[in-house]
Amino acid sequence: MGFLLGPSFAAGVSVGSKLIPSELQSWGLSLIFVVAQAGGAIFPAVTGVIAARAGVGTLQPILVGLLAAMVVSSFIVPDPRKKATQ
Repeated sequence: MGFLLGPSFAAGVSVGSKLIPSELQSWGLSLIFVVAQAGGAIFPAVTGVIAARAGVGTLQPILVGLLAAMVVSSFIVPDPRKKATQ
């Protein structure tokens, strides 16, 4: 999964660099990196705790939920092409 979803981080940084004004870009991209690293650490840990208590059968629904949240969050991000035309 990480191999297939890894390019989404680079795409997020690319879109972020186009959406964030240049004077705030270093802070904005730093925030994107921090949130991505935190998500990469927190969600697997929480998933492991839940699987340890409730059983391995909970892993698939959690994975599907996290993937669905990722798809929904990709639709929330504004289109950088619309910003360029304004």
